[in-house]
Order: sequence, then structure tokens, then C-alpha cells
Amino acid sequence: MRRCTQRKWLGLLVVWICGSHLAGCRKPPLSSAEVRPYRTAVQVYLHQHSMGLRVAGFRELAVRGDRAAAVVVLQDAEGIVGVKVRWAFEFERRNGRWIAVSHREK
Repeated sequence: MRRCTQRKWLGLLVVWICGSHLAGCRKPPLSSAEVRPYRTAVQVYLHQHSMGLRVAGFRELAVRGDRAAAVVVLQDAEGIVGVKVRWAFEFERRNGRWIAVSHREK
């Protein structure tokens, strides 16, 4: 009887772990088409401010009307240093185009 109870609890634990893993603790990755206008805006922003960085990827994107916010992973433009940083960017839509207007370290 005791062994049966242990197996039952072990089974429930396995189901709980698998269920919470499959429930989606992670969001699906953003598509390249989805982030394209924001990637372009960040690249222009980095170039205008002579930052020597390039976009490595997007982690989050939230669009609210003509404003948007994104967490962007950046790396050295020349690829010399393997270190990547995360910055939060704010965007505004002006004349139909997205413009990066500010950033801060994340």
C-alpha cells in the first residue's frame, strides 16, 4: 500500500512538472517580419549616436497605437567582443515610420 501511494505522488509530480513546462513559461520568439521596422529604427538610432553596436535580437515588443517599446539585445558592430547587452528602446510612429526616440539599459 505504501509503495502505491509513493508511485501516485511521484506520478502527480511528474505530471505537474511537465504541465508547467508545456504551459508556456516562455513566449514564442518574435518573427523577423514582426520586428523588421523596429530593427531598422534601432539601427538608424545606433548609427546616429555613433554607438558602434548592432542588433543581435529582440526579446520583447509591445505596441500601443503610435508608441512601442522593445527589449533589444545588442552586440559590438565588428563582432570583436562576445559580450551582449540588453537595452529597452522606446519608439514613436512618425509619418508612417517607426523611429527609436530613447533607450536605457535593461
